[in-house]
Amino acid sequence: MIADATRLYLGDTLVYDAAQGGGGTDETLTFDVANGLGQQALAGTFVIKRVHVDAPVRIRFYLDQAGRTADLPRSIYTPYPGGCGLIYELNATAPGDHLVPFIGSTPLFWTADSVATITLTWRSIA
Repeated sequence: MIADATRLYLGDTLVYDAAQGGGGTDETLTFDVANGLGQQALAGTFVIKRVHVDAPVRIRFYLDQAGRTADLPRSIYTPYPGGCGLIYELNATAPGDHLVPFIGSTPLFWTADSVATITLTWRSIA
């Protein structure tokens, strides 16, 4: 996936273009995480445009539960080996917004290593 401030490409295919409306309106979802696992249901295929955290946290988002389970033992210092469906990993050292467009489909599986409140700004694209 290649991203810039207004467009997302999957391979050579444009899948999100803010100038063309991007497939809908922005929505937000706020949820609490703690040391552990979870999942969030969003509509169909979506693009996450922003991740806001209220505290330092390492949170990883996956395409599926099996991939998340396979990647659980990986430490923060170990590069992602591939093959586990990781779509985004955030190692936030302070509260704030992270502009990190990525594409996923529902449900969105996650794992976190500390307590934080996460707010996703997202848009349905299919």
